[in-house]
Amino acid sequence: MSTTNKLVEMVAPVLEKAVAALERGADWMAGEIPAVIQELLLWKMWESGVLAVIGLVLSVLLVWGYSKLWKYAKRDYDPFQLSYVPVGGAITGLILIVTGTVFLGNLLELIKIVVAPRVWLLEYAASVLK
Repeated sequence: MSTTNKLVEMVAPVLEKAVAALERGADWMAGEIPAVIQELLLWKMWESGVLAVIGLVLSVLLVWGYSKLWKYAKRDYDPFQLSYVPVGGAITGLILIVTGTVFLGNLLELIKIVVAPRVWLLEYAASVLK
């Protein structure tokens, strides 16, 4: 018997075991992938929902706080205090733009996950591959 034949006889069982293990692993993965995708969708849906709620709450609190500042400044009518109102309004407006953008972005992401999960998965896979 030549050395090549001995090598083939020794390697053949190892390769057969490796192929069998790969097939078992592929079968296991095929069974687990739907559950993983479902969990990913559920997680991203909740993540977007929580961030959207936080953005909404911050926006409401900012508007409420600015209205309290305006009422306080009008009630006491001190020109010095009234000079803070436009600055407070500008700062509140900028913060509202940021929180509103966060709110709307996450709300749209949540809607996309609920309405078109396959489209969201394709976009998510494309972003991961980049």
